[in-house]
Amino acid sequence: MVPKDQAQAGKGRLRNLVVVVLVLVAAVISVVNIGNLGLNILSENTPTPAPSWEPLQRIQLTASQLYAEYQADAQVADVLYAGKPITVIGDLVSWGKENSLFYITLVTDDAGGDFVRCDFIDYPLMPREWSIESVMSPLLGWKITVKGVCLGLFHDYIIITDCISANMPVYLPD
Repeated sequence: MVPKDQAQAGKGRLRNLVVVVLVLVAAVISVVNIGNLGLNILSENTPTPAPSWEPLQRIQLTASQLYAEYQADAQVADVLYAGKPITVIGDLVSWGKENSLFYITLVTDDAGGDFVRCDFIDYPLMPREWSIESVMSPLLGWKITVKGVCLGLFHDYIIITDCISANMPVYLPD
């Protein structure tokens, strides 16, 4: 038989050992959590990297290329172009006003007189004494670059909306 003093001393050592093990486990968990917290704090202070996706690129085609793609397969062309920013280059063959809308048409190379209609956000700026005719008529036949959003094929022509022109002259008031 073990004397009481030795039994109590053994229980005390066991209790101390259990406490030491628990403290060590708690310390390891704390260090791991503090390490993770440190990484989180660092990552919160680090600038967020740029998104991995490529920025939206504007598609550039001639009026003839765009019209030919719609004639080949309108559904595929809609997937590729409809609702997307697009730049179209073509020869100015006409312009017009419909209610408050100003538009120009760019002819394709087809002999059928096919065209792309470009609806503008605003009228060209010009002095009040000038008419739209006096500004637009001299531009007929010019190669015009227009940026806008493709709406697709309507009836027998393509519509580009919300247009701005990269090379049509802008006349400012005096």
